[in-house]
Amino acid sequence: MPGIADERVDNRVVDALSAEILTKLAYSLGAAVLILAGRVLVLRYVGSRIEDPDAAYRARKIVNYVATVLLLVVLAIIWIDAFQNLPTFLGLLSAGIAIALADVLKNMAGWFFILARRPFQVGDRVEVSDLIGDVVDVRLFRFSLMEVGGWVDAEQST
Repeated sequence: MPGIADERVDNRVVDALSAEILTKLAYSLGAAVLILAGRVLVLRYVGSRIEDPDAAYRARKIVNYVATVLLLVVLAIIWIDAFQNLPTFLGLLSAGIAIALADVLKNMAGWFFILARRPFQVGDRVEVSDLIGDVVDVRLFRFSLMEVGGWVDAEQST
């Protein structure tokens, strides 16, 4: 009969783990709903208060980035149980990220430079290599140009 006792212990462990996972899922869902609802409310407020299109665009971008980072931090706190060893975890994590994602970190530094120093902004006409275009969007890993010239002789979008 030792097999029956072992099976009861295993079932209790599985039940406890299932309850813990369901609790974490519920907290994660609740956090996501609250943060995304807050994001929508802030975007509505920003849309109704800011009339300048450039300022409204920058405000929407900032709100989206803040909501994303906040959601990731909250989900990490919910799911990672090792936060009592947070300094060790962050040290190992940052070393691994620096090695594995060097190019991505360089892109992020370039994006920060574009936001901070403003060598160009949305609406400016820029030339990159042999392409000329109007900047239509600046994102974390890329910026988008609406190409002008090239196929037509005028300065119209192509």
